[in-house]
Amino acid sequence: MSRPALLDRRLLFVTGKGGVGKTAVAASLALLGARLGKRTLVCEVDAKGDLAEFFGAAPLTFAPTEVQPDLWAMAMDTEESLKEYLRLQLKLPLVARLGPLAKTFDFVATAAPGVKEILTVGKLAYEVREENYDLVVVDASATGHVVGQLASPVAMSELVSVGVVRQQTEWMLNLLTDPATTGVVVVATPEEMPVNETLDLIGRLDDETDIEVAAVIANRVLPELFGRNEEAAFEVLASQAGREALAAATSPAVGSVVDGAQLAVDLRRRGAAHLARLRRELSAEIPLVIVPYLFTKSLGMRDAPHGRSPRRGVAVSRRPGTSPTVEQLAAAKDVILSTGSGGVGKTTTAAAVAAQAAVQLGGKVLVLTVDPARRLANALGLQRFGNTATRVPSAAFREAGVEPRGELWAAMLDTKQSWDDLIARHAPDPQTRDDILANPLYQNITGKFVQSHDYVAMERLYELHTSGSYDLIVVDTPPTRNAVDFLDAPDRMADFFSSRLLRWLVAPCRSRVVGLASKPFYSVADRILGTKFLQDISEFFILFQSMYDGFVERARSVQRLIESPSTSFMVVSTLEAAPAREAEYFLRLLEERRLNIGALVLNKALPEYLLSRDAAAAARRLVGDADDVAEHLAGLGADPAVLPGVLREVGGAFTNYRLIASREAEQRAELSDHPGTVVTVPYFTDDICDVAGLLRLGDAIWR
Repeated sequence: MSRPALLDRRLLFVTGKGGVGKTAVAASLALLGARLGKRTLVCEVDAKGDLAEFFGAAPLTFAPTEVQPDLWAMAMDTEESLKEYLRLQLKLPLVARLGPLAKTFDFVATAAPGVKEILTVGKLAYEVREENYDLVVVDASATGHVVGQLASPVAMSELVSVGVVRQQTEWMLNLLTDPATTGVVVVATPEEMPVNETLDLIGRLDDETDIEVAAVIANRVLPELFGRNEEAAFEVLASQAGREALAAATSPAVGSVVDGAQLAVDLRRRGAAHLARLRRELSAEIPLVIVPYLFTKSLGMRDAPHGRSPRRGVAVSRRPGTSPTVEQLAAAKDVILSTGSGGVGKTTTAAAVAAQAAVQLGGKVLVLTVDPARRLANALGLQRFGNTATRVPSAAFREAGVEPRGELWAAMLDTKQSWDDLIARHAPDPQTRDDILANPLYQNITGKFVQSHDYVAMERLYELHTSGSYDLIVVDTPPTRNAVDFLDAPDRMADFFSSRLLRWLVAPCRSRVVGLASKPFYSVADRILGTKFLQDISEFFILFQSMYDGFVERARSVQRLIESPSTSFMVVSTLEAAPAREAEYFLRLLEERRLNIGALVLNKALPEYLLSRDAAAAARRLVGDADDVAEHLAGLGADPAVLPGVLREVGGAFTNYRLIASREAEQRAELSDHPGTVVTVPYFTDDICDVAGLLRLGDAIWR
């Protein structure tokens, strides 16, 4: 059976690691579908607001808005999706006015495994089933969360044996698993971590769902500058003799032009190696679509759509006084939280700062990561590391040519193990502990309810800090928008255990009398989920509620640690538009909450020589007078037939990268007005694969 063309399918989920441009790809696919005459809906699941900007539209809502001819856009809202679901499936027209009921179901959607996900996927599948649109494109969650969304009908059918939800899962599964109707589009850039996550995601989709991968899109693929004969000519130009001859023929600044072209060559080679691996390991049945890097005024590293300027936030005022260096920050603080959007290098930055602290400051330093790349474990000289901290061997530092003054330890958050430890610590007695750990819903609920991953990460940080075992802990947090959940997790957990919603949920198991206020909730919930499932959840939370005092007190202690002067935030970003916007948002949020902002690390920045006006003039000379310049280089030994073309490519490459560097300079100026120090880290052309690479990055950040 032949695979359908990408836009012949009716439901496309677009996913990818943060920072690879999945929103841009989703918007582009939707726009292309509309221009082909298809009535198209594009939906932003995470509701960050980026999709609206691509179309120059007002902030999107749950109600679709026409943003282009034949193209409607919406933002997912699970509470509104629930209201619509109740109205359509249960014929309850007054549900929108039942405020407590809606809030209670929002709680259930958070607490019960798969409910929130099925409300999201179900809404979009419903639009396809009812043929309201010819094409539905979903800007889905990132690779780490999309499998949970797509597998939600299966998870729900396994947990709920009766009720309307159980009845609905069958048609949803049929629609999602029909390759003629539904497909997943995975977006990657030719870099190590996006390629790794893409291949891992494809394996998980195959193992955990029956939904077909429709295509992999390799985004921002750099062009190849030179052919074989041209590479030889460029090597001549890049030699000392070639640079001197070029300088004599043009200007001394031409050396920067050659350096810019060499940077372009190095970045292209690095990307080509990762792209070749993706092509090699990708199944032959999955199409690989190459999207070139666009060096234009309207598009590029910043991904600003349709020539529009990226949104600018309110500038954050700088506090008076001299900002400390990252070295001084590490020396003075107990905890540094590394934050930033996906794909900016915050995990590697956290490890680099921790490694540098162990070498320069001494003491015992721990880097606690959320989800590190395999390469990071190898870079630290470890095969793997987990919930229990592991010391980085001294041999790894000696191979880098250094003798550390202190020790570097590494740990990765294991959510399940951390929850087990938490239950064991807070349970009032061994029987309650064993009952919770044996509860059939425990594994699912602890992975989903009230952002348990975020809370247990904060709990683990608090435990490590209060142990007194480490002089400095550097924490790699979830991507920025999720980091807000990370910050709110302690308060949210305390609120949850003291909420009326929890009392409503457990009431039937404690008394046969259902109160008048909660009766609508049970009436509707029984029809949707079934009484048995509600009883299972109630029994679980009765056990959990027995640990109320311990959880609430610990949550407040965690919050005090985050607000403590001994804790500081290090915001990591690149100078592309989307990550910079996330950084700006998070900086404002931190200041509003009066949390300590220690540093802003602007990672992967292009070199400043690209901004040289003299070099720009020399580049224009190479492009405009290539034949004349080539005559002055006749004695160098380069092939005269290809030399003029190589000179034009060199000048053109510099001009392209100068455009991006100019945008970065503007973005840097906008981000620099904030509390804390600003550190600019150059774009390394080699992957960081050992302690020496981490220390090289750490040194660039340190001072």
